[in-house]
Amino acid sequence: MGLASLFVSSVFLRAFLVCVLLFTAIVTTEAKPDFEKCFADFNKTQNENGTYDGNTSIIYQGLTYLHYNSTPSEQRFIVSTEGCRTLCGSGNQYYHWSQIATTITTWVLPVIGTLLQAPYEANEFRKTMYALVRWIGSPIASLAYILWNIKVIGKCAILSDMSTSYSVNFAKLKLEDADGSPDLRELLDMRDALYILSVMNQYTVKSPIDPEQAEILLRQALFADIKTPTLDLRVRRQKLAMNLREGRKRGVVPLFITLMWFLFSLGISIQGAFSTLGDNATAHDLALGLLLAWFPVLILSSIVDRNPTQITASCTKLNKLLGEVDVALRIIGNGVGQNDPPVLASTFFTEFAGQGRVRWHYGIAHPIITGMETIILDRRESKSSRNWLRIPDIRNHLVRGPSKGVLLLHFDLREVWALLSAFLIVLGTISGAFTLSFRTPTIGLGCRSGGYAIFGIIAAGIFCLELLAWYFRVAPTVKELNRTGGQIAVEIRKQKEGVIATLNWIFRFFELVNTAWLIYIVMAQTIGSYQNCKCQAATWSREGGYVDVPVALKAPGHSVEPWWITGVLLSGLIMFIAIAFLVVEWCEQSHLNSVDVDKAMRGLKITQHFKYRTLWIRKFPDYCIHRSKFLWRTFSGSMWNKGHKKANGRESIGWSYA
Repeated sequence: MGLASLFVSSVFLRAFLVCVLLFTAIVTTEAKPDFEKCFADFNKTQNENGTYDGNTSIIYQGLTYLHYNSTPSEQRFIVSTEGCRTLCGSGNQYYHWSQIATTITTWVLPVIGTLLQAPYEANEFRKTMYALVRWIGSPIASLAYILWNIKVIGKCAILSDMSTSYSVNFAKLKLEDADGSPDLRELLDMRDALYILSVMNQYTVKSPIDPEQAEILLRQALFADIKTPTLDLRVRRQKLAMNLREGRKRGVVPLFITLMWFLFSLGISIQGAFSTLGDNATAHDLALGLLLAWFPVLILSSIVDRNPTQITASCTKLNKLLGEVDVALRIIGNGVGQNDPPVLASTFFTEFAGQGRVRWHYGIAHPIITGMETIILDRRESKSSRNWLRIPDIRNHLVRGPSKGVLLLHFDLREVWALLSAFLIVLGTISGAFTLSFRTPTIGLGCRSGGYAIFGIIAAGIFCLELLAWYFRVAPTVKELNRTGGQIAVEIRKQKEGVIATLNWIFRFFELVNTAWLIYIVMAQTIGSYQNCKCQAATWSREGGYVDVPVALKAPGHSVEPWWITGVLLSGLIMFIAIAFLVVEWCEQSHLNSVDVDKAMRGLKITQHFKYRTLWIRKFPDYCIHRSKFLWRTFSGSMWNKGHKKANGRESIGWSYA
């Protein structure tokens, strides 16, 4: 466990507990309202003699919004916000320490425990703080980058799997058998190359660099079979992949234990809320858990998009590989830039950008993979891409790249699925909490539901603005790159560096604001800052400004049950589906990351059997995607006439057993 994670978690926990104790010490000496007694006295007085009938300073005279008292005669039990203050006082009814401790043990500690497992960088306090604020303040954007990287790593694992025959069981072979088995040797070398590519994808590329030259150098380093007196590239890739796998951060088991803690707390909260159906206090505690349901998904995603333990050392090793390949290519007369000094490779990768740390990080892996798929699909001898390493001269084709290059600034519309998934996961779980709080009396937009909405709106706003900034930053570069070549793109990117730095600080400010807002929500719910007349009333909605007294603290169970179930299902199902997806991805990609080759081959065979048995599940979304594409092309008028080739669009290699 890293010192950064321990430091961050201890700071958060100590700061939170100090704030809670200070609040507790302060409010114990203050006069505070007692809403249970106040509302009970009001109901009793109105039922007995109607003391407050006609008192416009107490009784609410406006329109109500979906209150439970539906008959006009019961309007006399609905008081205005100012009337509530007159009857009960204007302070906060803070929770007792026993209730505060319950919330801390139920939600605060599990969340901090999950935070403890976040993928921090060792000995990088400033970067750790930036990353933490980004993950909490802009969860949609952070999760979108992570999901896209998971997709890219998954594609590397699929290409490694598909490179050999499904019928061959390499699990029965040992590592020492590789010399006598060309297929196993080729599989292991491609496995190493694709794993190195997945690690490269987590680092940013030096800005003033020609993308065309960069792609040539990367293809040579990953797929070429270069032998010089000082370099055997296959052996070099094998050693580098081994070092990178050994340096990959562990800690998956503690992360799963922490996740189980959070899920267990959620289960207890759900059981407690429905066992006291209608009680507002337990409902809002449950809503707090639903509000944070996206957080374990974000942290769990780091088991797939895993960072190295020594980030700088790994970057140096990757640059050293490229530097050695660059020198070797110059020796054999096939250098990337033979008239240039060999400085391109030594500083090729610069900053670690995994887990959504760096804004607008696209990575270099997907363009390389796209080129690989194009070559394999163009040269395969059957409809299946299985066993593609048997394609004649496939190595040389991979080194040369496709006839129509896919540059490092290439954008694929399939990234949209990661954007939409992140949007759905974060806003979907927040919507469950919003639904529960909004429909718990007094119905309407109040402090809790409004606070949840503000957090979601700011997160979505940062996400959308970041997309717009990305579009105006990258799209012109791609157009110029495709039109005139790499050097123009380099100059354009140089000119935009100042604008990018300014935008980064603007986004960081809003992320910090949203992080502080979420911390305030958790604090307020924990200590009871929402227990006042303003928050008891639906004051944020157009029809607000009233308290439905008979149901303000305890609503009829049959009235709230459908909405509580809706909120729990909305947040719970989205969270569980996202967790299941991440666990499956981790299992299916483990053979690519395993240090032990024999275990990796056994894992590969298990993965193949699992995918074979679940292929029917995977065909349904593929069918939906293909039908959607067909309908889109039909209605957009882009279908080709009979006798022509398929409409524009790039086919991708999916998993198959034959």
